[in-house]
Amino acid sequence: NLSIQYKDFALWQRNYLNGKQLETQLKYWKVQLSGYEQLNLLTDKPRPSKINYAGSSIIFDIDIKTSKELRELAKELNVSLYTVLLSAYYLMLRAYSNQNDIIIGSPISNRHIGQVENLIGFFVNVLPLRVVIDPEVSIIQYVQAVGEIVINAQMQQDLPFEKLVNELNLLKDTSQHPIFQVIFGLE
Repeated sequence: NLSIQYKDFALWQRNYLNGKQLETQLKYWKVQLSGYEQLNLLTDKPRPSKINYAGSSIIFDIDIKTSKELRELAKELNVSLYTVLLSAYYLMLRAYSNQNDIIIGSPISNRHIGQVENLIGFFVNVLPLRVVIDPEVSIIQYVQAVGEIVINAQMQQDLPFEKLVNELNLLKDTSQHPIFQVIFGLE
């Protein structure tokens, strides 16, 4: 028997994201995204004038030996496996874009409140994770910095992405998604 329903969560979220809490989360995201630039991946064709979301997913499995080694590395660095793989993904995008300042979308379940863990409903939000890669820092410092960015963003996950986009007053561009062009997920 569930103690709350989805409508209860929606009401709680609307009331929670009011006043000071809304200001705190908006301020965090505005600071994080101040002066960002769109990811500019080199392409073999011009960007269409209107986005159609007909992208691709790259799904792959990691063999057991590599998986264990990556988990051990994450443990040594005191970060999650997600952070290790996300860090590598940023470096790959840097190589393909020649940019050091990259934002990746990261889906988050938004079920950090115990009462909604077993509740049916769409709670997913997307976090725009911005990393500025400094070639002068060690790879260990870099991965740990990405870990801090992920944790800090997760602490500000309640602000719906659509609300953030509206608050940033972004210029309408029908050729690309606002803020980020790629999403990274780990299952």
